[in-house]
This record gives sequence, structure tokens and C-alpha cells, in this order.
Amino acid sequence: MKAVSGIIVLLLVIAVLTLAFNIQTVESEPVPLLSLEPNEYTVQVGDSFNVSINIWNVTDMLGCEAKLGYNLSVLHAMRVYPTDITDDTDIWLPVNTTGNFNFDKHPVINNTRTYAPDHAYAWIAAVDFTIFNGSGAVFRIEFTAIGAGNSSLHLWDTEVADHLADPIVHDTLDGSTNIFGVVGGFWIPVDKFSLLVPYIISAITMILAVSISVAYIKYRKKQ
Repeated sequence: MKAVSGIIVLLLVIAVLTLAFNIQTVESEPVPLLSLEPNEYTVQVGDSFNVSINIWNVTDMLGCEAKLGYNLSVLHAMRVYPTDITDDTDIWLPVNTTGNFNFDKHPVINNTRTYAPDHAYAWIAAVDFTIFNGSGAVFRIEFTAIGAGNSSLHLWDTEVADHLADPIVHDTLDGSTNIFGVVGGFWIPVDKFSLLVPYIISAITMILAVSISVAYIKYRKKQ
């Protein structure tokens, strides 16, 4: 009886170890991700720069659509350009909400399409390009910095579809841009006061030290 119990316990231990090993060795498929590259950008007022909307770890992608929001007071989106993934198809931008579209290789973005105060968005899409598997840039957007400040680059209403036009579940990752002004030929960050704080503290300390010294000297003379 003890021998049978020992065998049962041994079999249970083997089963548990096998299950644990299988759980550890089975790797789950990564969820596709739409993100911005570079994720953070620092530029000067007047500069133009490009941001790419990238797809990561996708399988059987035949269509992609995204809205990219930005701060209209500091950024203007200029044009959209195709990449290696979308080079063999036209990129389209909706002109309005009634179904009229602008098909072009380098469509101009309408900066008057707003979704929040001082915030506009670019609505970009491409379909029927060569089926894509893997990771890479889908769209490239040209921006011009028109004012000093900060802007999030917010991806929303994104869609990724396979060759059957079925949606591909995916995540998104936003980006941001910091724009500096120029004064006297030098870059001056928007938050100037924070840079002056150490000098202000030093000046106050020196004034206090001089005042205390003068008061002490006067006191000694009176003695």
C-alpha cells in the first residue's frame, strides 16, 4: 500500500513539474503596436521635422488608419509621405466627414480639423498595399514648429486590418514634442524662470551676507 501511495505521489510530482515547464516554455504572441518614432522630439521654432507612425509585430496587415492629434498653437502638420510599406499605394486623407477623400502620394494636411481647443489632428489611411508581416514605418508626417511650448502626439481611432478586412487587435503608444524659442541667436527654453532660480538665490544670499556684515560692523563701532 505504501509503495502504491509512493508511486501516486511521484506521478503527481512529475505531472506538476511537466505542467510548470510547459507554462514557462510557451511564449505568447506579442500584441501588435502602433507607436511614434521618435517617441520624443526636441526642436527649435521654425524647424521642420518628420515623425513616423510605426507598426510592431504585425501579421497579415493589408490596411492601416490613424488619427494623430497635436497642439495647433505650436505645431502645424504639413504633409504625409509613404514609407517602404505603403509606397505602392496612395495614402488618403479625408477632406470632410461626408466621404470625400484626397488621394495622393504626398497629401497636404488640413490643420483646421480640430478635436479639442487648440488641438488639430491628421486623419491618415492606406489600404491594398502588399501584405506586410513584421515591424516598420507605415506613414511619415512632416511637421513645422510654429511656436514655443509642448505638444503631445496622440494616436487615436486607429485601425489595422488583415487581407480579409478583419480588424487586427493592437495597442498604441503616444509621443511628445518640445519646442524651444530663439532669443539673440541662442536657444532659450520656455521655462526661463527655472534656469534663473539658482542665480536669484545666490544674489539674495550675497545681499543678506553683506547686510549682516554691515550691521555687525556698525554694532562693533558702537561698542
